[in-house]
Amino acid sequence: MSTAGRAQTEEQRLTASSDATPLSDEPVAPDVLATPSEGLESRPQPPKRVVVIGAGLAGLVAAFELVRQGHETVVLEAQDRVGGRIYTLRTFAPGLYAEAGGMRIPRVHDLTLEYCRLFGLELRPFVMGNLKGLVHVGGKRMTVEQAQQAPEQLPFEVAENERGQTADALWDRATADIRELLASGPEGWDEVRRQYDQYSIREFLELKGFSEGAIEMYGVLNFVESDLNSAVMEELREQLGGAYVDMQEIVGGMDHLPNAFFAALPDKIRFGAEVHAIDQDPDSVTVHYRTRAGRYSVTADYAICTLPFPVLRHVEMLKPLSRGKQRAIRQLHYSASTKILFQVRRRFWEQDDGIFGGATATDLGIR
Repeated sequence: MSTAGRAQTEEQRLTASSDATPLSDEPVAPDVLATPSEGLESRPQPPKRVVVIGAGLAGLVAAFELVRQGHETVVLEAQDRVGGRIYTLRTFAPGLYAEAGGMRIPRVHDLTLEYCRLFGLELRPFVMGNLKGLVHVGGKRMTVEQAQQAPEQLPFEVAENERGQTADALWDRATADIRELLASGPEGWDEVRRQYDQYSIREFLELKGFSEGAIEMYGVLNFVESDLNSAVMEELREQLGGAYVDMQEIVGGMDHLPNAFFAALPDKIRFGAEVHAIDQDPDSVTVHYRTRAGRYSVTADYAICTLPFPVLRHVEMLKPLSRGKQRAIRQLHYSASTKILFQVRRRFWEQDDGIFGGATATDLGIR
């Protein structure tokens, strides 16, 4: 739960190193980065009619930029709100709110941060780690600091040569050669990809000599236990590319950003419009949707579909997409995430234990 404008001191923050190798050696092009403040590059052409499917951030940005260019734009949104997976709950005591969806902005999301600046939204650090946070594994409870200082107290069955080392220390040892590659120049990521693109996280850790107990420790303490069979390149890019360094949050709630777009798009969004079919021909696209009042359709020169794939799977494509696109829509996996939010009278974790932000790691079923 958060309160608007609540400050945190440096002593309450656990800051990460900012010298991580960037996720990409190709920074956002200046003309692209200038889009929020200056708009898309203007091209002399007659205005087009465009239908945008979905009023999450992707759909809102698309509609916002098209309207700025003078194009006739309509947004179809099945819900009765904007924001998509950004969903701030405000059904608590005055001044309290909670994020049911997206709650932080990575520093590599350059355009998102630029739109926050465009709308004058105040940002503050999102605390990712706290030494006073808790670790509860194998029935043992300790602070993060205690687990780092005495990792042998954790009940993981690691090999003898791994005993007394933290999961992060083992990871640093396993990725030392990769960090050297990345330090060699812009071609570093290409070489890392060539060597490890076919490995899962588990296969990579096994290749680097991790015991089964060390793999379990890394998975539990780094919140990737259910992702061990996923591609290690994603993990390498996140961990070595600084994806979790300098996270930001919007003061007052993340929904301030989609609401700012909404205010800039008067009468452009049709709520309660559930898209169920899309048709197209060489010159136009027709989107069929239903509301509580009945079934409707809208025809445009172009359609921009921003629906997440689990939703898009249930939309009928009257002119089938390519087999490759169909396969991607059908097979792409989305990780599950559950949040339990509750209101209390007193911030006991802060007042009693000095825990400001951060996370608790556990192997219990509630993880």
